[in-house]
Amino acid sequence: MLLQAEDMQTVICLFDIIGGLDPDPILYTQDIQNFRNYVGNGGLKYGASYYPFVGTTTMQNSDIDFTNLFGGDTKQLAALVNPPSDPNPSAAQILAFMQAPPTAGSMTNSQLQAALQIASPIYKQIVTHVLDFANRLPPCGAMAGVYTVNDNLIGVWNAPANTGIVGAVSLPIRLSDSQQAGLNVDAVSGKSVNAIRFFNGQGILIWGARTLDGNSEDWRYVSVRRTMTFLEQSVKAAARAYVFEPNNANTWSAVSSMIGSFLTDVWKEGGLQGASAADAFTVSVGLGSTMTADDLLNGFMRVTVQVAVVRPAEFIVITFQQQQAKSG
Repeated sequence: MLLQAEDMQTVICLFDIIGGLDPDPILYTQDIQNFRNYVGNGGLKYGASYYPFVGTTTMQNSDIDFTNLFGGDTKQLAALVNPPSDPNPSAAQILAFMQAPPTAGSMTNSQLQAALQIASPIYKQIVTHVLDFANRLPPCGAMAGVYTVNDNLIGVWNAPANTGIVGAVSLPIRLSDSQQAGLNVDAVSGKSVNAIRFFNGQGILIWGARTLDGNSEDWRYVSVRRTMTFLEQSVKAAARAYVFEPNNANTWSAVSSMIGSFLTDVWKEGGLQGASAADAFTVSVGLGSTMTADDLLNGFMRVTVQVAVVRPAEFIVITFQQQQAKSG
């Protein structure tokens, strides 16, 4: 995935971590290390990982019943809710209704489901455990949704972090500040893992916005990588309109103006930093600046764009000092 993303330069890969479903509170670091050891070293700036899995409300009680337990085989279910060693006459009667062909006036599946849950506490426990397991989902599907909402509301330059996940209600492990620090920064491999954490009074929040290239000064943040991808692909797509146009000053001026107008709009929306548009970006195109006479003869129009990308305030440091009173 990472190598393909690096080749395409148009996407970012989201990774779940094996072991994030039911992590050991002590040994979970081994799962993190295994991921870092085997994810490879290519294309890291095009990847981001999230941990742990997330307990959700995606599936409801009505989604789990005897028709999808054991593939709908009620005989296997009967061995659990009506064992020969401890027979349950009420459960046996309901199971018999389940196995009989439906007839006019017979009970519906939802009625049979409700009746069996009342008749058999064991069956109710089975449904509860299956529902809990089915609702513990890998985070990356949700993260793709968070990225999309973030892009639509603000823009790709805003870090997809310090926000909740719709439908997230629990976590299989609650990471502390010190535990999260080991995930976020790895001095050896640089392969950052973004934590999903629970905070009292705030709920479950995404608490990380780093790519797998965490030791890179340029590409450590997801928002920076995605902003550059957005700008690169947008400019390339717009420049296709000038393919086969005369490679002369008029075309260069038009291309420069088109790119400058686009980047000015991005700067106004907060996607680039600088007190003025001139501080936020520069666009160069022309003979003697980005092209040589050989480029013209070979049909190449080269454009150089420099941008000052906004970076997230990942660490906010507040210093307090005590000052003596200046008057009585």
